[in-house]
Amino acid sequence: MSLTFKPKLRKLNQAEFLTAVVLLWPFSFGALIDMLGLPNSVKYVMDLAWILLLFLIMANQIKKTFALSKTALIILLWPICFFAFTLITYFLNYQSVLYYLWGGRNNFRFYVAFAAFIIFIKKDYINSYLKLFDVLFWLNAVVCFFQFFVLGIKWDFLGGFFGVQTGCNGYLNVFMVLMIIKSAVCYLNNRETLLAFILKSGTSLVLAALAELKFFFVEYVIIVLFALLITRFTFKKLGFICVGIVCVIIGYETLIFVFPDFLDFFSLENMLNNATKGGYTYAEALNRLTTIPVISKNYLTTGFQRTIGLGLGNCDTAAYDFLNTPFYERYSFLRYNWFSTAFTYLETGFIGLIFTFGFFVLTYFLALKKRKMESRSVEDRILCEISALSSVMCCVILIYNSSLRTEAAYMAYFMTSLAFIGEAKSISRKV
Repeated sequence: MSLTFKPKLRKLNQAEFLTAVVLLWPFSFGALIDMLGLPNSVKYVMDLAWILLLFLIMANQIKKTFALSKTALIILLWPICFFAFTLITYFLNYQSVLYYLWGGRNNFRFYVAFAAFIIFIKKDYINSYLKLFDVLFWLNAVVCFFQFFVLGIKWDFLGGFFGVQTGCNGYLNVFMVLMIIKSAVCYLNNRETLLAFILKSGTSLVLAALAELKFFFVEYVIIVLFALLITRFTFKKLGFICVGIVCVIIGYETLIFVFPDFLDFFSLENMLNNATKGGYTYAEALNRLTTIPVISKNYLTTGFQRTIGLGLGNCDTAAYDFLNTPFYERYSFLRYNWFSTAFTYLETGFIGLIFTFGFFVLTYFLALKKRKMESRSVEDRILCEISALSSVMCCVILIYNSSLRTEAAYMAYFMTSLAFIGEAKSISRKV
């Protein structure tokens, strides 16, 4: 079984079309670049879509074509306050307006997309998107297996639709995390079969092994545990636990078969050493769980700097040299741009970290609050639980790498927004 929202076939208006483009773009540009040979700059075409969405949101708000609920207002005021904070610190840490604009683009485009999702997407279309994600999951799996077994592509270069460039497996990781969340929640609410969950879990864990996404095994366990925690108790949960354990074992054995050097990787001692001792790639680089203390000791040396950072955009980088900041040119050896927490802390300090993680903490609790409403259907409960669990995993991914600073974040913010789609009530026919 699946979610029972029945999509209505009709022509998409401008705003709905742009939200669809934003949501599906991550599945497209990798193929355009790696298969058709288009330049990497093609990914920036996406910026036009979210900028237009921002103008549409503002225009519709001025024209009073929709009214936001209290919940939607609370959620959207959070990034607005974050933006106001970065604007104030820009004047305190002034370097270049170009750096600030680029940093704003890298940090706030996903909040714009989130707002567009809850304002412009009709609830009738949620199931269509989720079904499309299911189709893309299996098609992407076929492409990944072809890339690995026929083309010999593996490690960081294995991404399926997301391309074959270094780091494309980060997109793959985000997508598989979201699909396992959706599958787990639907199964525990009797909207997906056990076989479907087993197949998606097994496929994802095998792909994670082939793409050397070792941390996905940890993410999978977190998803299973939180899915058990936030969903209602049923005896199906016992089988869910057993299936999860078996799938992890299968994935682990695949990883060891393909990469024998990882035999002891998942021992507690090795995992702690990898996360806390030395650098991620070499001694001078930062590591995931030591970024904050190392940066505090060596680079943000005053209490004021640790509180507000060096200024949004002042540590940023890009494919174009003129957007590389002096800080990045000097300290790129730290690989701080590989971790969202390091990036955010350097530019916006502890306040920026509070805003960044706080957004997902806020959506988590508001989604669970909406779930408690007695009038909500099973389908509504599922959407709330997907949103809540996606929020949890976004916090995990923020620590894990910098995927949520890339186009992969559009998928994550969409899944996080599911509980709140429909919170903007139309009060005019103009959209």
